[in-house]
Amino acid sequence: MSAHQNIGTIKHKKFFLIASLITFCIAAFCLYSFLRPAGKINEYPIPLDELQLYADTARSDTISHFYVEYGADSNDSKFWDTEYNGITPKDYLLDTARKLILRDHVLWELAAAHGINASLSYVQKEKDWKAENNKRSHKQQTEQVIYGTEELSMEQYLSYKRTELTDKLKTLLLQTDLKPTEADLRQAYKELPEEVLDKGYFASIVEFSCSDSEIAPRVFEEIHNQIVQEIPISKLTNSLRDIYGNVLSVEIYEITPEIHREDTSLQLIYDICRNLKAETFSNDVEDQNPNIMYYVLEKNDYGQMTYEESGDYAKIKWINEQFDAYLTEMTQKADVEWNLSVIRKIKIT
Repeated sequence: MSAHQNIGTIKHKKFFLIASLITFCIAAFCLYSFLRPAGKINEYPIPLDELQLYADTARSDTISHFYVEYGADSNDSKFWDTEYNGITPKDYLLDTARKLILRDHVLWELAAAHGINASLSYVQKEKDWKAENNKRSHKQQTEQVIYGTEELSMEQYLSYKRTELTDKLKTLLLQTDLKPTEADLRQAYKELPEEVLDKGYFASIVEFSCSDSEIAPRVFEEIHNQIVQEIPISKLTNSLRDIYGNVLSVEIYEITPEIHREDTSLQLIYDICRNLKAETFSNDVEDQNPNIMYYVLEKNDYGQMTYEESGDYAKIKWINEQFDAYLTEMTQKADVEWNLSVIRKIKIT
């Protein structure tokens, strides 16, 4: 082979080597770009697929926000890229998605740090989700009780796990980082709503129901006047049925705290008569059905629970308030890094 041919061969090999190297670099860069996470939270990579899920979750709230605030129509082809008061719906959605995933990831991290089974990997979360659905499907086939739907979407599964992890973490924190003092619990007790502390009541209540709305006011006025005149209910009932027949029905209920909780059909009567005294009518109760009137024959109000009787109510109120602040604080302390070029690949449909 001549020197000229050798030089040509060397140049060809060199060109091929350079071309191969360039191809490899391009491929490596494309692979890196594909595998590059959307960000990191406390050095833990957040894949684009996971952030996409949170972006999908934030979509309806974003549309609602811009409609309420600016009257923006999400059906407009330019909706997502139009600026409203300095921000586009797309940027608002991406910001919301990052806030949601950050808070969730910190919750999962805290749970795992306290010995609770919480998968940080999105791949593992997907496996857990599929396993949960398989378990539900098996229960359905074997006619076992299923709480919630037979099959959960990934979003529903994360909501289910969020509640589960939150409840377990609260229980642990009550004994450790967020253990309340006696003064804390007594203050929480003072702030509990009256309905929570309500011990209920016993009452005999008469329900008068008139199916004819036109004559109902006149019928109830007559009933009211006759009861005021101390005519016995039994005698009154018989005379009314003789006059009005099937148009008027009369029922007597025995209301107790236990019965109204066990029989939800009595909940409305319980609520309407909660603040009525014995020998009074429900005529003035707001939003009551105008075709129905209640009369309280007798009543014994059990009052409100004392601090000693309130059990875990004060503790639950206290930990709920403290936990939200605690999770917010831990979220603010998180080391967060976002790759904006990757985040921009989020699909909004």
